[in-house]
Amino acid sequence: MPTPTRALALHKGQFNRLIKIAQSTSRYPERDVLVLMLGHHCGLRVTEISRITVADVMYQSGKLRSEVSLREVVTKGCKQRCAYLVTKHLVDALEAYLSWRLAHESIADSGMWTLIPQSFARCLPLHYDGVHEHI
Repeated sequence: MPTPTRALALHKGQFNRLIKIAQSTSRYPERDVLVLMLGHHCGLRVTEISRITVADVMYQSGKLRSEVSLREVVTKGCKQRCAYLVTKHLVDALEAYLSWRLAHESIADSGMWTLIPQSFARCLPLHYDGVHEHI
């Protein structure tokens, strides 16, 4: 029977380097840093990140939630689960991205928008088995 192997994970130094590279080379650094942090700190999948809404991470008062309830339509396997926004770096990245979105979009016209707009989500790279695709 083959021995189970663990998935490869980035070490803290590798992840910090990845964040610095995204901040300095990305066309949308606020978005890309947030996507990386949500995936790394919360374990969210790319499709989950692209489907959560601002209402999922923020109260109507404007305060950020510390616990995000991911609806069945958002998650893989259609099972509701929670993600926790507890690290300072993640909260800072989320606040920076939301501030950027407010400065570049009219919320009054857009109603309830996804955290990462679908036009942005289509540009997120997806890597697997050495193959590079865009979703």
